[in-house]
Amino acid sequence: MENKKETESTVIGRKRFLEWTISAAAGLAVSSFPNVSFAGTRIFTLKANTLAACQTISPLEMAQGSDMVRNAYFYITKTVNEIMDINLRNTVAGIIANPAPTFMNRYMDRDSRKSIWQRLTDAGLLDHGVSSDSLFPPYKDPNESPQQFISAPGSGYDSHHPYPGGLSAHVATNIKITLSLYQTYNQIFAYKVDKDVILAAQALHDLHKPWVFQWQDNDSSLPELIIAGTGAHHIFSLAEVMYRALPAKVIIAQACAHNHPGSPQGEADVVRWLTAASMIAGKDPVKEGYLARGGRTLPEPYQQEGYIVHLGDHDWVLSVTAAQETIAVLAKIARKEYGLPANELKTRRFHSFRNYVASQISMMNLHHLLCTGGETAVAEAVRKVVSPA
Repeated sequence: MENKKETESTVIGRKRFLEWTISAAAGLAVSSFPNVSFAGTRIFTLKANTLAACQTISPLEMAQGSDMVRNAYFYITKTVNEIMDINLRNTVAGIIANPAPTFMNRYMDRDSRKSIWQRLTDAGLLDHGVSSDSLFPPYKDPNESPQQFISAPGSGYDSHHPYPGGLSAHVATNIKITLSLYQTYNQIFAYKVDKDVILAAQALHDLHKPWVFQWQDNDSSLPELIIAGTGAHHIFSLAEVMYRALPAKVIIAQACAHNHPGSPQGEADVVRWLTAASMIAGKDPVKEGYLARGGRTLPEPYQQEGYIVHLGDHDWVLSVTAAQETIAVLAKIARKEYGLPANELKTRRFHSFRNYVASQISMMNLHHLLCTGGETAVAEAVRKVVSPA
């Protein structure tokens, strides 16, 4: 492992990190970095580096050095503190501070991992290519996250927000969308859904992306397995909140992030995800209230909170396209202006370049520049954070 990866000297202690988030907003106002504007609009303060320097900066350092990422993470922690139920609030805040795969305490030996693999396989919830050894991502301690929430990407390396800090950007965006829906229904229809439920479910819906999408030595993230027809992070995140005994209404709403029970197929999807997660967490889904009697449907009536969380988790509709088109343009810029040969576009040299650029500016902003000013505008923005010299 090279020195750019997270070590004890680069990882901020949990207590210090929580203290830092409280003062983050004030710190942004006195940043020593120069202010940079794109298309006449002031956005974040940015720090320029060289192409070679990008390879020496860890994902954690990229995220912590980004105004955009810090703002997003601070917004998440601030909004989580609005949860009224103190036990729920403390649990959600604790998970964001340390999204550890604690349910892996159930699978500390190979026999237990093989047993759950067999159960999932027999239930038709795993693809044939998944083995008992590859089912779970690597980790050292089930009570410590392999990386901090703030340094994780928002999704797989070719999907939405795939850069250090992308998870914070994605979750902050979804929370804002979710709260906007909450406010809209209140303002127009004069009623309120359970705000605690939608906040907790949305904040935690991707809680195990820091585990699933760990950064590799080539500066891309780990690939993701499919479990029960969806990304493994969704199943593991549900298993985690089940293992930690969060309320059933929060868990059901969280499960609805990827689909909703508004159609027979949609409900079948959610039931399958809750079933898989329950197996992993060692829970009886009917007894715990996740599923109705018989285990084939959700409890009725279907609560609105699940639909709202599902609607709120739609940042990906735009951000997947934005990321994929931006990555293609960054590859062109890397070849033309930074001299990277085509055979290095799948290597650490390009990955560290695109990670640094995206973590500082965001792929959403870069894509907007592409839409409004073309590749020339994107290249100009990139030069502000990575010097061609």
